[in-house]
Amino acid sequence: MNFLEKDLEDIIFNTDNEKLRARGLRIYGQKLRQVNLGSYGIADLITVKTVLLNQEWHEEKGHKLVVTIYELKKDSLGFLAFGQLCRYKTAIERMLDNYNMYDYFVDYEINMVLIGKDIEQKNDFCYLVNNTEFLKTYTYSYGIDGLEFKQTFGWHMNGEVLKKIGKFNQSIF
Repeated sequence: MNFLEKDLEDIIFNTDNEKLRARGLRIYGQKLRQVNLGSYGIADLITVKTVLLNQEWHEEKGHKLVVTIYELKKDSLGFLAFGQLCRYKTAIERMLDNYNMYDYFVDYEINMVLIGKDIEQKNDFCYLVNNTEFLKTYTYSYGIDGLEFKQTFGWHMNGEVLKKIGKFNQSIF
């Protein structure tokens, strides 16, 4: 079966978030599809949710807007897909900063999610995933039981060789 990016988008958009979470995709908020970000492009999916801030934890009482941008790929995830997400994130930041959102929202947070069949390992993209807190990556598999998602993290080299750094290692280990 030839699984298309549009198929992946259709399933995620039309499936209840709770069911998606049961299948491994941590997704929350209202889903928006094919979001036109002007000259920055069209985002596959975006979720939006508001979080009530507790006065004990924050200086101001109010709401925080949490936006998550999803870029879907039928094949491998890599630097190009991450670049697309960064472009979309810039557009949303510009829109929120230019829109007087502070009447209702105290702050906002923008997260990014890449979903694809696998992750490029021929370059250093997997290490970028390890070191970018606001980026989550998922691989998907489509089988007889339907769509399953697996979050990816903790990349390291196969057969890695680590060298001691003299006195540095002795002082911290």
